[in-house]
Amino acid sequence: MVANALASPIGGTGPRSAALALVEAVMQELFGALTRESLAPHDTLPGGLMTTRALSATTLKWLSEHALHSSDVAGAGNGVIGIVRGYDKASRSRGTQLRRQCAALGLPTLDIPPVLRHRTTLPDLRRITASVSLLVDVTGHGADARRMAALLARPLLSGGAHVTTKVPFIGIEEDSDLVDVALKTVELRPLHDDVRVRMCLDGRWIDPAPGVRVRISLTQSPTWRLQCTFGEGPTGTSAEGAALTLRPSWGTYVLCRDEEPISDVSDPVQVAPLLKRLTLVPPRRGTALAG
Repeated sequence: MVANALASPIGGTGPRSAALALVEAVMQELFGALTRESLAPHDTLPGGLMTTRALSATTLKWLSEHALHSSDVAGAGNGVIGIVRGYDKASRSRGTQLRRQCAALGLPTLDIPPVLRHRTTLPDLRRITASVSLLVDVTGHGADARRMAALLARPLLSGGAHVTTKVPFIGIEEDSDLVDVALKTVELRPLHDDVRVRMCLDGRWIDPAPGVRVRISLTQSPTWRLQCTFGEGPTGTSAEGAALTLRPSWGTYVLCRDEEPISDVSDPVQVAPLLKRLTLVPPRRGTALAG
């Protein structure tokens, strides 16, 4: 099987093509099941979900070799395999299974969370994952793994087509430093009816009514912009812009990212659309996994 993989490079010859051929061979055995996702309008990347099964020693060695190839090509990492795993029981079990199989052969791995749970996590995560060269998703939620791959600038094994593209995010900054991102929405939820927040959208100051919930999403017209909604129902209003500053002026708001509360907001926060490059590596063409 190794000979077949090396004998059928895609799109040329050399170390890069050989590395891709190795990945394709690995993917045939690495993916035990493949499920297509229903994607949001602004999340149009092809991809698949996977579960792991018992992997042969040869497959694990291929996985390690491609991680090293990725390190050489991208100039980042040193061959460590990053396992993006979720918090549910099934995802933890798949991640543990893969990690133990890799450890049995001395292959280095690092567990990576599927989401950032605090606003200040991103700088720490980038430092911790500096040695990672390749990501494997066992979450069962492909969007989370794609977000992590884009943020960490590492290739991700995927069940879809070979894609190198840019993924839209909502970037969250404090003191001009990117501290977190949201894939779909950022939201400010008031803890009381009388709390207030000042907002500056593209240089225009907006003072929503006290206690109003603020929801920020992405829209493309034609470039990526912020869609800001103030309030809910028929009394709600909306506005579009390219950059937004949130400045709580009275009381406490909770900052939520993709529907998950992450922290109270007391200092100014800047929000803007952000594009990050993402590379998805596919299985071999002509196999059942290729779709």
